[in-house]
Amino acid sequence: MTLFLRTVFTVLAAMVLGVGCRSSGFRDPLDASGARDDGGKLADAGKYVIYVVAEGGATESLSSVDAKQREQVRAQLGKEMVSLLTRRGGYKAQTIRSRDSYNGVLGEYLLVVSIARYAPGSKAARMMGGQGSSDTVLDVRYEFYGGSTTPLLTATENASSGWDWSSCVRKIGENILSAVSNKLRQMPSPR
Repeated sequence: MTLFLRTVFTVLAAMVLGVGCRSSGFRDPLDASGARDDGGKLADAGKYVIYVVAEGGATESLSSVDAKQREQVRAQLGKEMVSLLTRRGGYKAQTIRSRDSYNGVLGEYLLVVSIARYAPGSKAARMMGGQGSSDTVLDVRYEFYGGSTTPLLTATENASSGWDWSSCVRKIGENILSAVSNKLRQMPSPR
């Protein structure tokens, strides 16, 4: 009986440890010009100011519990984006309440991140079923503006995780940081 329990525990531990955040898309390490994307900071990143607006998406049809969870994810998404943009990207970033607060001055950019879909899944099912069982899924749409009403960049990102929603937020944030940095590399340097 002891061998059986030890085997079951080992299999369950391997399944739990094997579960992690998975992004739905493969990121090619080469950008469009053929240069390697090393994920490094722009040399003049400190000259860029990026305002972040995180939107929760449509919540009218959600229960109060689901709306509260979505608000929690929205708030963390905004914090995570500012943290990644400042710490890893080297940009000057801060959150603002709405798009209307952005005035579009040269060297200032607006990043609007909206939750398109959030499915929290069941943590109990993930613990018992292993990888792929009732994953947390987060889909976002983002727009990156630079001084005009036409976005410089519009895209969607999605991630799923066997752990929890914060893993999805982190992965999506890293993908958005990479896309924004690549876009700014193509732009003329401010001031």
